[in-house]
Amino acid sequence: MRVAIVGAGAIGGYFGAQLIKAGHSVNFVTRGVTADNLKMNGLELQTDAGVERLDSRDFKVTNVEDYDSQSAEEIVFVCVKTYSNDSIVHSLERLVGSDTWVITLQNGLQPVADLKKLGIPGKIIQGIAYIEATQTSPGVYLQEGEVARIVYGADEPSLNIALTQLESLFSGSSVEFNHAINIVQESWKKFTFIASVAGITACTRKRLSTLLSDRSWQAIMESVVTEITHLADISGGDGGAIRREVLKFINENQQDIVASMHTDVSAGRPLELEALTGKVCSLGRSFGVDTPLNKVIYGALEPFKYGTS
Repeated sequence: MRVAIVGAGAIGGYFGAQLIKAGHSVNFVTRGVTADNLKMNGLELQTDAGVERLDSRDFKVTNVEDYDSQSAEEIVFVCVKTYSNDSIVHSLERLVGSDTWVITLQNGLQPVADLKKLGIPGKIIQGIAYIEATQTSPGVYLQEGEVARIVYGADEPSLNIALTQLESLFSGSSVEFNHAINIVQESWKKFTFIASVAGITACTRKRLSTLLSDRSWQAIMESVVTEITHLADISGGDGGAIRREVLKFINENQQDIVASMHTDVSAGRPLELEALTGKVCSLGRSFGVDTPLNKVIYGALEPFKYGTS
């Protein structure tokens, strides 16, 4: 299939490479030095299994601002940070036709609704990525740990039925690709995980495994998660189940977990603060529920929201 990856950062680069390995025609829609390096040097993927290099002839690279060279694809993955949505609207208008599947791998509770508000056409569904990946330099991607999984689904019944078309999308790759019937519950689960871990590690500038070696930080993590899952309960989710699953996942995988917001604040880059901790605080206000720990985290990170470099 013809697949466009909008945003070739850690997430886009890794999953794009896996789609190439699965036999698809992949077009990386990106900009700057990442676009230049992918064109000139190809793509390098570093995993526990070793180093793989994909020649630049194995895929296409399109500058996000070169609108004339963009046309509708069969599938489009949206992999930019949420604060960059406005900058990709013109590209998505050209890459997405009425029959195009659009899979957003963005963080946050409502990435599908956010894209629809921008007037993006196509069949938009949510993909929830579980992976520890970083872009160590333009066109070079490091994936650590055993987890490389996407859970996907739609809250529209007709789209969920049609999703059988995508079930073999990653066949032949290293990615586990699972269709979730209740994508809302899955969305709350991922949101709780990433908002709590990203918030605490970005706020402290420390790795999760270092923090959780201290019992007091274990208790803080549990309380932050509880604040979020209380909001999930009010929203119709199963907060108790989410809390148990998230804490279990954090405890079992803490050595491998590095949130991108932690990496971004350390590097002086802009933060997805509003889509994560900011969303927790705004939902708390709208529901009349206090979220004191998340408020503290937001207050500590707000001065760095737009980056410092």
